[in-house]
Amino acid sequence: MKKILLMIAIFTGFYSCTDEITDLNQNTKDATVVPAAYLFTNAQKNAIDQMVSTSVNFNVFRLFTQQWTETTYTDESNYDVGTRTIPDNHWGVLYRDVLMDLKESKKYLLLYEAATPAEEAENANRIAIVDIMSAYSYSVLVDTFGDVPYTEALDVEAHPLPKYDDAETIYKDLIAKLTAASATLDAGYDSFGSADLVYGGNVSKWKLFANSLRLKLAINLDDVDHPYASAQALAAVADGVISSNSDNSALKYLSAQPNANPVYVDVVASGRNDFVPTSTIINKMNTLNDPRREMYFTQIGGIYEGGAPGLSNNFDNFSHIGDMLLDPTFEGLIMDNAEVEFLLAEAVERGIAVGGTAESHYNAAITASMSYWGVSGIDITTYLAQSSVAYSTAAGTWKQKIGEQAYLALYNRGFECWTSYRRLDFPVLIAPVDADVDQVPTRYTYPAREETLNATNNAAASTAIGGNTLTTKLFWDVN
Repeated sequence: MKKILLMIAIFTGFYSCTDEITDLNQNTKDATVVPAAYLFTNAQKNAIDQMVSTSVNFNVFRLFTQQWTETTYTDESNYDVGTRTIPDNHWGVLYRDVLMDLKESKKYLLLYEAATPAEEAENANRIAIVDIMSAYSYSVLVDTFGDVPYTEALDVEAHPLPKYDDAETIYKDLIAKLTAASATLDAGYDSFGSADLVYGGNVSKWKLFANSLRLKLAINLDDVDHPYASAQALAAVADGVISSNSDNSALKYLSAQPNANPVYVDVVASGRNDFVPTSTIINKMNTLNDPRREMYFTQIGGIYEGGAPGLSNNFDNFSHIGDMLLDPTFEGLIMDNAEVEFLLAEAVERGIAVGGTAESHYNAAITASMSYWGVSGIDITTYLAQSSVAYSTAAGTWKQKIGEQAYLALYNRGFECWTSYRRLDFPVLIAPVDADVDQVPTRYTYPAREETLNATNNAAASTAIGGNTLTTKLFWDVN
């Protein structure tokens, strides 16, 4: 894979020559595909960096779900998102650094005049992949804030103060766009090649990602519109979803900054000791004799011990983040086989006939997670055989069984873990005693800049969703 930095440097020199698409030489291959590829690469890396980051200025989802907690400065572990303007930063990265670049990339691709049917098919693949990444990015915004600018977004000339669209309406439009993009993709032709940092231009795998994202959005929607959700989930599965770890959606990081894994940058390169794993997750894994502990954490005094969420925790007294996560080349996941299998287990329990049983998908999800982390087959079998893990005997409702295990499998994927927790209400998480609110947040508050600069539309959105608070539930979080 080409160096990300080198690729950006090369393309920047070309792109900076003009501010307007119409200033380019008319529709030659280099004049359209090259800047389109640069913009796509840049957007892709910015999106995944944002989701992987553990900087408390940008991403505090691991703290929300009590996977990690802070040691000295505990504001964010206590759900203070205002001091560091975290919602503003998250919003800004996704709109400015991701979605705007994707929009501009698509503009260039639409100018491209193919000389052959093969070139036309390749360009159609590129446009579909840009649409998939855009849908993913908007889904993150909706799942973070609720109603957000959509139909009037990214058009500062026509809509300098964009209206906020209804979140459910956005969701259904995203599913429609993903469906169309999946149908467009033709695996017989290339796409972005090495400019694609996730799949290296593999069109078949982009189709799997698009369909898996359709499945996820459909399952999120199920409590508010079961007939629609059921139809969309079935269609997504029929079109093919991620079914092995080799299909996972992940950016392969490099060994040197600025292209190293953000966790390495924030935890190792920074030279700071700001985080420890929590007692919440470690105690659960200790009880279950979970073999992933040695990959997730280090031991302290021969045991795994976590810090108390939200309290000051002496770094030297607790387990630390596992070495595997601190490797600068450790990949950044945004969708994996384990998550998809848990979604399929949910689908079965929700009465959606995706095939298989809830138990078979549950077991496949745990197996996929453990295999990803390097757990042996024997240890996986032993783990699944425990009465506290086995689907037929584990405690609680299906939501508890799936929710508890998904929580463990989604370690280091704070945002996806938070979404699973909000949808299933498991595991039970208790807010820290000094937290700003008395429960785990269910959304980010809107950016302070939006409240000031786009006040009218922001106020209307706040009213529409039921109040601009950390504990207002998203439209799909109804049970």
